Amino acid sequence: MSRDQPPEALVFMVGGNDNQRMQRDGDVFDVGSESWYQEYRARVVTIMDSTQSAGRSHLYWIGLPPMRDPERDTLARQINTIVANEAEARSWVSFVDIGPTLSGADGGYATRIAGPDGADRVARAPDGVHITYTGSSWVARQIWAAVEDRWQLPPG
Repeated sequence: MSRDQPPEALVFMVGGNDNQRMQRDGDVFDVGSESWYQEYRARVVTIMDSTQSAGRSHLYWIGLPPMRDPERDTLARQINTIVANEAEARSWVSFVDIGPTLSGADGGYATRIAGPDGADRVARAPDGVHITYTGSSWVARQIWAAVEDRWQLPPG
């Protein structure tokens, strides 16, 4: 990021394992508490704003997919809302919502998902959180489409 010519595109994904307490200046924030969400937002802002210093870089922040565990799913949706709202306020950041790509027919968690070719494939890891290689390839296509659109590249 400190090079004379920083990368034009940055792709970033975190949060699948963020269902844990956070600490700052000796204070401990329980998952899901108002102070936890405030601290999470502050950390999101720090990351996003640190990429602006590169000048020409554009950050693609990949959202979280639906989670199998209901509590984790609720947290993931809240995290996505925070990230999407903060990205909306920054012209150098795009929120990439992968929820529709990695959702079942009902819009929620599913292990097997119909891919771009219409065939059902295993897109989620057995832990109910992470994405398989197949699911990751679908997400990569989605991100590449956003890059093509931003820089007006020919498809493919």
